[in-house]
Amino acid sequence: MFSARKFLDSDVGVGLLMASAIVEVAQQSKARRKDDFLIAFSPVIAEATATAYKGATNEVQQKLRRVVEVWRARQIFEVPIQEAIESRIDGTITRLF
Repeated sequence: MFSARKFLDSDVGVGLLMASAIVEVAQQSKARRKDDFLIAFSPVIAEATATAYKGATNEVQQKLRRVVEVWRARQIFEVPIQEAIESRIDGTITRLF
């Protein structure tokens, strides 16, 4: 089972790698019309992304922003979740659940 706490406690480099992996898994989930992963991860994605972003260098922050833009362009997450992610990395805390 996926451990959200482990992700939140990881260092930024690992967080960025994990964000990239999330994109791949999420895209495959959508392509196969199996939303289990997206449903399970949606409650923590905004907080996890903000945590990785907050502790990152400017270069890593820009890469993470690009990942978030890819999520939006590919409609990986539902609009409220995507907006919460973007809001968190822009500094405005939004509670999803």
